[in-house]
Parts: sequence; structure tokens; C-alpha cells
Amino acid sequence: MRFSLSLSLSLCACGFMLCVFSGCSRDEQPVAGLPQAPAATAKVLSSGELEVALQPTSPKSKDCLLAEIRGEARNTVFRWMRNGDLLEGVTGSRFCPADFIKGDVVSVTVTSNLLEASSSVVLSNTPPRVTNVFVSPERIIHGTDITVSPGAEDVDGDPVVFRYQWLINDEASPWDQDAMLSGNRFHKGDRVRVRVTPFDGETEGDAVLSPEMVIPNAPPSFVTTSPEAFEGFDYSYEARAEDPDGDSLVYSLETAPVGMVIDSSSGRITWTITPEAAGEHRVKILVIDDGGLKAYQEYSFSIAVME
Repeated sequence: MRFSLSLSLSLCACGFMLCVFSGCSRDEQPVAGLPQAPAATAKVLSSGELEVALQPTSPKSKDCLLAEIRGEARNTVFRWMRNGDLLEGVTGSRFCPADFIKGDVVSVTVTSNLLEASSSVVLSNTPPRVTNVFVSPERIIHGTDITVSPGAEDVDGDPVVFRYQWLINDEASPWDQDAMLSGNRFHKGDRVRVRVTPFDGETEGDAVLSPEMVIPNAPPSFVTTSPEAFEGFDYSYEARAEDPDGDSLVYSLETAPVGMVIDSSSGRITWTITPEAAGEHRVKILVIDDGGLKAYQEYSFSIAVME
């Protein structure tokens, strides 16, 4: 008497999901290499003194400018200029540029009675700003590479590149400075963050430190499949699963023919077949790790009596 076997197989496992979003701004930074503004000047047209100074002294393209007057100031008239061209309609002591860019020279001339004074500044580079930080994939466990994809804006229109520093349990490694962190660099329970710094070729913006990612327990998964056929009266299959965290595993049978048993430590299944076992059978194997995460392997087969 011989027996034949046919089967179908399915696997499932559980996992976790995590994603990140963040952003920040930058304090003012001095920039070298831009044109130098002419020194403030004062022209005395009659008796008395008049001085004017622009604030801030090192403005960026979107900063508002204030003309501070010292000395006699009566019947005051302000004339603002951009790169030597008069700005029509701008007559107050305060001026907020709209479409100016770094390198533009902004000057103001103040006339008060018969006194005149002027001052100029050069608009400096505005540091870039990180607007968001996306981390992928959504399911992060030990062995899965993490990739960060930041976004940034630069008001001067400069191209922006990023510098990365990964921190694992608050410790920075000189080797982990790419947009991708290898999944072998962290383990279950580790705390992972990434520091992203934007750079526009002249100035660094503020660094953004992502929210902390705590690496969760990873579920086990089956790495074997059940036999496609066998002969004789003794059915044997050594089911084996692996756990990314190296946790110990416990096997059990949730569904099985009468008399089929499994070794809880090794996953080895044995079954002595009798003529009465002819027909369809379904097997569902469960494996569980130390943290309670599970995986299943399920298959079915048919026993036929061969004359």
C-alpha cells in the first residue's frame, strides 16, 4: 500500500509601522564673499547735524529695514534705492523688500530741512530651512534599512544639499552620515534619531533632529515549506522559522489531523498514517517569539490509498 500527497501553503506574520515628520528655522548667520555696502555718508547743507543708519546692519533678502535718524529731523523725506535705482512710492522710515535677492545693495537718503544723510547695506545670504523629514519604510525592525528623505526651502533660490548624522541611543557614529542607515546597525529596543542639516553652498541652516524611533520587536517568519509528497506510513516535516532579533521560538499545532504532533522547540512534525487517514487534511502551525509576536504556516494535503 502507498500514499500520495498534494498541498497548498500560506504564510503570515505581524509587524509595526512608524513614520516621522518635522521642521525648523535658522538664526541669522554672517556670509562672506558678498558685495560690501558703501559706508554711511552725511552731507551738511546748512548748520546742524544729521546722521542715518540702516538696521539691521547685515540684513537678509526678506528682512525689513529701518532707517534710524540721529540729529535734527524736521520735515524729513526718505528716498530708498535698490542697486542705484530709485524705488517709487517708498517714502517711510521702514521698508520691507518683496522680491529682493542676496547681493542687492539697498540705500536710503534722508533729507531734513537743509540737511542730508545716506546709508547703504548689502543683502546677505539667507540660510536654508528644513521643512520636513520623511523616514521610510513604514515598518522598521532590526535588519531593515532606514532611509531619510528631507525637504527644504531657500528664499534665495539656492540649491540645497543635506548633511546627516544618525544617533543610536544618543550616541553619534562617524560612520553613519548618509541618508540611509543599515538595518544591522540597530536592534530591538534601540532608540534611533537622525540629525539633518541643510546647506546652500554658503551657509548651513538649523539642524533638525527627528523624533525618536524605538525599534520594536520583530516577528518571526517561516523559512521552510512542507514536503510535496511522501511514501510510507510515517509523515515527517521539520518546520523552521527565524526571528530577526534572535529570540527563542516556540512551535505548536493549531490545526492538525488526529495523532499528528510537533516538537515545541525544533518544530519537527511527525505523524503515523493509518488506512483510516485517507482523505483531505489541513495543518496550521503557529510559532511565537519571546515578545509574543506570532507567525503562521498553513497548508493542506490529501491522503490516497494506492492499491
